Amino acid sequence: MLGSLISGLVATYASGFSISVSIPQDVPAAILAIMAATIANESAQPASIETFATVVVVMAVSTFLTGTLLWLFGHYNLGRLVRFLPYPVVGGFMAGTGWLLITGGFGVVTEGAFSPALLLTESLLQWVPAILFAIVLLAATRRYSNPLLSPLIIVATLFLFYLTLALANGGMANGLEKALGSGWLLGPLPDAELWQPVTREALQNANWVQVFSSSGTMITIFVISVVSLMLNASGLEIVTNSDVDLNRELKCIGCANMASSVVGSSASFQMLSLSSLMHRLGSKTRLAGVTVAVIIAITLFLGADILSNFPKMIAAGFLIFMGLGFLFEWIYDGWFKLSRTDYLLVWLILGTIATQGILEGVIVGVLVAVVLFVIAYTRTNVVRKSFTRDNYQGYTLHPPRLEKYLQERGNGLYVLELQGFIFFGMAHQLLEQLKVRINDRSRYGICTILLDFHLVTGIDSSASYSFLRLYQITRQAGITVGFSNANQRVRGNLCRSLSDSNNDVLMFDDLDQAVTWFDNRAIEAIDVQQQNFTAIPLLSHFQTELSQSGTNEQISQRLQRFMKLEKYKSGAVLLQENDPVDYIYFIEPGQVIVQTVLADGIIKTLRVQGAGTVFGEIGIYNSATATATVVVSADAHLYSMSADSLRQMDAKDPELAVVVHRLIATTLGRKLTQANSARRD
Repeated sequence: MLGSLISGLVATYASGFSISVSIPQDVPAAILAIMAATIANESAQPASIETFATVVVVMAVSTFLTGTLLWLFGHYNLGRLVRFLPYPVVGGFMAGTGWLLITGGFGVVTEGAFSPALLLTESLLQWVPAILFAIVLLAATRRYSNPLLSPLIIVATLFLFYLTLALANGGMANGLEKALGSGWLLGPLPDAELWQPVTREALQNANWVQVFSSSGTMITIFVISVVSLMLNASGLEIVTNSDVDLNRELKCIGCANMASSVVGSSASFQMLSLSSLMHRLGSKTRLAGVTVAVIIAITLFLGADILSNFPKMIAAGFLIFMGLGFLFEWIYDGWFKLSRTDYLLVWLILGTIATQGILEGVIVGVLVAVVLFVIAYTRTNVVRKSFTRDNYQGYTLHPPRLEKYLQERGNGLYVLELQGFIFFGMAHQLLEQLKVRINDRSRYGICTILLDFHLVTGIDSSASYSFLRLYQITRQAGITVGFSNANQRVRGNLCRSLSDSNNDVLMFDDLDQAVTWFDNRAIEAIDVQQQNFTAIPLLSHFQTELSQSGTNEQISQRLQRFMKLEKYKSGAVLLQENDPVDYIYFIEPGQVIVQTVLADGIIKTLRVQGAGTVFGEIGIYNSATATATVVVSADAHLYSMSADSLRQMDAKDPELAVVVHRLIATTLGRKLTQANSARRD
């Protein structure tokens, strides 16, 4: 009980739950009891001081080890692991806790297990009042939310019990004596002090060989403690409708266990039933934990006889009340809140806990939840979206006629945007889906299949086999397969599974790079000059638009009044992201790359522009800073025009200004089309 006092005070002070009540738990204590019996059986003198000291040391070491590991779990932020527990598993655990509380309540008044003997008149008089008390308390607290209601019902019930006892037996003294004899009260309890500290001399006599041989059992206690603690904390979150820092709880309970280990206490952590009771009683402060600690201290130092006259029906009724509350919430309310699959899982966990135990119930619940998740996940289509090149424009702004040509032949590139974690079943579905297209390639006109992995978190080895089969099938059909946006782990798995192929695996950093590769292959197959797919030089564009306004030389002179022609080598930086924009640039021959730096330091290409296009116009129009960096990627001749020159052109040569604004608007429209394509849903 001294360990209960120490751990309770530490947890009350440090826990994130103000209503937290922490005491040594029954499951670790039961394991320690079995371990103590094993140590005694292995000892030549089971009743010797050495055996007693060994058992005490084992309890102290196991509790200290549990506390240390709990603190380390919290220190390294492992509390987040509980967030992966499915909601119905937590619900089943709480429903199972409710059942155990009910059976514990019956055990208080009947001192035995469920049996036909409970239907005898003597037994009925013991447990029926406890159930009636629990039902009244549950109905009242569910109907009304006044925090004073529960204490009033408890006080009123105590008053009626003692009043009836006194009136029926001619006085309180006779009534208490008769009630003790009839088993209506918790007593008689031991009258001696419950604090029996272990002496230093006794600890020196411990058999340390047996202590170290019990390390496996100590680890078992830790595993049970950490699972139970996390489940209890999650349950309290639901009960109190509040969030809690689970890492803080781990460190808090770790410290409490390390502190209580010095007195040989068993492992302790928050008790879901008592903490929930404090919440139901309307407690909002840490006074609840302090009150429990005070009661333990009084009992510890003054003896247990002060509790002997407390009615069993109220003590048992409390336990049954808490148990009914959990069962009502998850069995009755759960019918209306949970899906039928989740609801059945709650029942399965409840039944397992009732027949096998808490740990077994949680394990069964997690395993079934994992199986159900896998079944549900396989029903999710691994393909988020599919499209062809004619519905997607890469980051290269081709001349209009060339872009139209590429889009007309866009069915040749079939892109599948994949998602999620891909394992064998999902990869096989993808393979079957693609076989339909491959076998009917004359209808679809596919020559290249691109699988985009930017939403894929990972693949397993069995899925890699399906991708190998896809690679083999497409190679036989004369279709090229490429992969884009794969992270390092996925890329490694793909390369290893396809390492036996005769050709190099096509891996692209992003989808735009892959589309550019496809476009370049299509462009290499034609004579761009002969097809008249090249960009119209800027000067020729203005001469065509203004052919009725003068000779070519005159138009050139008009342009030079407002623009200046400059030559730039590859690698020159024209605009720096977030810097002021001073000029609009018109590309004559040459090429520039528009790029930005992502948060992780990676340089991402946003756009590639060639002859006949414009950049810097948004900064000039809106007086804004550059939204990206522009770098010359091929030697270029650029016409540049400042904002002042543009305004002068508007005023002095409006005819030329109209052509300039029209060219800018055309480029902006193409950029918008490209941006919308890149931001597909």
